[in-house]
Amino acid sequence: MINFMMFFLISVRITSMMLVAPFFSVRQVPNIVKLGLSLILSSLILSIYKFNVINIDNNFVLLFYITNEILIGITIGYISFFIFNSIRMSGQFVDFSIGFTMSQYFDPATSSTSTILERFFNWIALVLFITFNFHHIILSAIIKSFEVLPIGFLINNENIFYSLLYFFSKSFYISIKLAAPIVIVLFITEFTLGLIARAVPQINVFLLGMPIKVIVGLLAIATILPGLSHIYIKVFDGLNDDFIKFFNLFPLILLATEDKTEEPTPKKLKEAREKGQIAKSVDLTSAIILFGITFVLAVMSKIYYEGGKSFIIESFKFISKSDIDYKSVFNIFLYMLKYAFIGGLPVIFTTMVLGIISNIAQVGFLISKEGLKPDLSKINPINGFKRFFSKRSVVELFKSILKIFIIAYFSYKYVSSVIFDILKVSDLNPQGIYPFVSSLLNKQLLRLVVILFILGIADYVFQKRQLKKELRMSKEEIKEEMKQTEGNPQIKSRLRQKQREMAMRRMMHEVPKSTVVVTNPTHFAVALKYEKGQTTAPKVVAKGADFLAFRIKEIAKDANVPIIENKTLARNLYFNVEVDDEIPIELYQTVAELIAYIYSFNK
Repeated sequence: MINFMMFFLISVRITSMMLVAPFFSVRQVPNIVKLGLSLILSSLILSIYKFNVINIDNNFVLLFYITNEILIGITIGYISFFIFNSIRMSGQFVDFSIGFTMSQYFDPATSSTSTILERFFNWIALVLFITFNFHHIILSAIIKSFEVLPIGFLINNENIFYSLLYFFSKSFYISIKLAAPIVIVLFITEFTLGLIARAVPQINVFLLGMPIKVIVGLLAIATILPGLSHIYIKVFDGLNDDFIKFFNLFPLILLATEDKTEEPTPKKLKEAREKGQIAKSVDLTSAIILFGITFVLAVMSKIYYEGGKSFIIESFKFISKSDIDYKSVFNIFLYMLKYAFIGGLPVIFTTMVLGIISNIAQVGFLISKEGLKPDLSKINPINGFKRFFSKRSVVELFKSILKIFIIAYFSYKYVSSVIFDILKVSDLNPQGIYPFVSSLLNKQLLRLVVILFILGIADYVFQKRQLKKELRMSKEEIKEEMKQTEGNPQIKSRLRQKQREMAMRRMMHEVPKSTVVVTNPTHFAVALKYEKGQTTAPKVVAKGADFLAFRIKEIAKDANVPIIENKTLARNLYFNVEVDDEIPIELYQTVAELIAYIYSFNK
């Protein structure tokens, strides 16, 4: 299944290239040939390159990858198309100078209107392109693209825009160079005809000039055609350099394709939160605010109704026969402002309070200065274009369409269920219309609020998962973070080794000064030191197991330190007492007898 998906995405890129690239895109090449060639190339590329497995969770991710591959294929095709575009444009310049632009016709090969010389130059270029195997350059470029831009790579390099702008301006420059000789000859011809018109006014230069320009133009084309073919071949040779220039926009692509499969660390999540990267659902906030407004309108609908009536009735008091002056206008303004404030205050207050509460409930208390910092990339049209066609934009578009569909569906269902009651409104008196309409609106608002609240919760869960997915880290990033926070593991290991060596040397240095060495006798050795009147209890100055125990006994033997075998005491001291610590109270009796025996033996 994975191989088929990779094969499908590869064929999408190649097919997209063939829809645009010269020679492959012409209608004279049968579609079955294009399809067969794309499938053959896809099989070869799948067997040559080893691609990283991409994770496709759902159809929207698949659609995103397909769109990305289409863009890469079309971009590669357009780079080669610009060369032919320059040749067609040069033909248009010549046609305009001769006067052939009036004889435009529909070209089925390109599905556009063409002039005579434009199509003539285009076919000459196409024949030369195929004859000298320049189409192999395009095939090599599409194969090379899978090495530089592997499957799943997102084109997000802002230099691509400038690169395409360069190729477009280059095609315009080439078209002027190709058409310049003929245009100059025709300009000299027109200039000469102008002089003739001034010198011999009796001649109708307009009638005479048209056939002369056609003859001179065709003779000029026939004269420079061999040299023009040479220029076409030289232009096609530069196509390989154009592809190399395009691929050089992605020098670090092989490093950037590492999959970010690890969950974000607490440090990464903390840094993202400080930067304002948080999971927050605007839909949930809107649903909570709408619920509050619905509740306020349901509770205060009667008050609004009565207040609206009194507002209309009292408004008639301002009608008078006298002229409107400043004072009357000011009174009307204060009166309207008063009722607008009274009517809007509950809704505004509810919106403000619920907006704050819903945001705090989702993200907690957060003050981030990151959004206030000036950032020129925010007004960069390239970045805006990338955001417009990003995966998040596609998801947001789908969510908006889904919300519209759900709301429209439930609204239709509700209206269709009460349509016959609505038709009876004509039979109601004015006093009965208000409660009926109010009841309908309250029920509809309540239904929509519940639906939006459910959608908001689902969106909040989605935003949290999406944020975690965006903050995923690669294994290299986790290692780099550990180096920054805890230091390089190799350096730390080396430091710990040095510390152990220093502690070992210090411990061995204390063995000759010890009072007695207690052994197991082979596995454990513990050196005790006691100085009467200076220490309150015997202290462990060295201990070790196996080879280290052997070394302690050797050093003690060379220093004439008594070595006594006591298995139970040696094991208790080794496992329960650290170096430089005094022995516990429960071992006082045993150790005291041991030291007393040594003192008596020495005397």
